[in-house]
Amino acid sequence: MDKLYEFTFPVVLLRLALAMFCGGIIGYGRSRRRKAAGFRTYMLVAIGGCMTVLMSLYYHEMMHGNEIWVAAIAEVGEKYDGVRFAAQAVTGIGFLASGTIRRNPHQKVEGLTTAAGLLTTVCMGIAAGAGYYSLVICIFILLMFILTFLFPVEIAFKRRTRNLVIYVEVNKAQDIGRISDTLLQR
Repeated sequence: MDKLYEFTFPVVLLRLALAMFCGGIIGYGRSRRRKAAGFRTYMLVAIGGCMTVLMSLYYHEMMHGNEIWVAAIAEVGEKYDGVRFAAQAVTGIGFLASGTIRRNPHQKVEGLTTAAGLLTTVCMGIAAGAGYYSLVICIFILLMFILTFLFPVEIAFKRRTRNLVIYVEVNKAQDIGRISDTLLQR
């Protein structure tokens, strides 16, 4: 079991495969509902997050395991920040995910769940890259529960709401007064 936490090529492949598999399953459910980000997007986000941590680990390994690099670092005084790559991945996915949020013609905001799902999926990929397998499994189960099994619950809540949104287009400003008066009479 300790072999799963080493930084070897087979372990790197396992971490990437785990991130891709979990991201793909989550994205598949989104694709079936014809959401903006689906199967391939979630896979790419998960392995991208995984890759950022793997790059951090490789950078650390290179800076501390190679005699030439160790001597160069001692001379230059380079500082190593292992979370820098992962932090940039989270920032980047925030930018990408914000593109999925939009307002439809009826003034309703859409895409928030997609954006949050993408952000959580990149974090799941980061955890896979770090070898935090139990967290990956927990996040995967929670994401599947939220995005798949709670969807009907959300629909039921929306059907029971008593809010009414009326979208009206008028040609003249004078029409607004007549519409307002009509609504207040009912």
